[in-house]
Amino acid sequence: MIALSQMAYINVIVTWFKLQDGFKVGTPMDMSIVLSKKLSPVCKEEQKRMKQIPYLSAVGSLMYASMATCPDITYAMSHLGKYSANHGQAHWMAAQ
Repeated sequence: MIALSQMAYINVIVTWFKLQDGFKVGTPMDMSIVLSKKLSPVCKEEQKRMKQIPYLSAVGSLMYASMATCPDITYAMSHLGKYSANHGQAHWMAAQ
């Protein structure tokens, strides 16, 4: 039997993005949260603030893990990836 694990990689991601105190959920993505383009920032000030949040790095790092050993989070990562060009606070909260 061959087994793959990326527990160390996941722990690095959690530490790097300071998600140790993130929301604990039973499923990879809460289905009651509806994400859309309407939740993206509209004003320049909010767009500037969201650029300071490492959303793309977090989603990309988790997408890599989903492709290799965590297929249960693949749907959530692909859904969050749709908003990589203009992500808002609600998208970041869903990623956490």
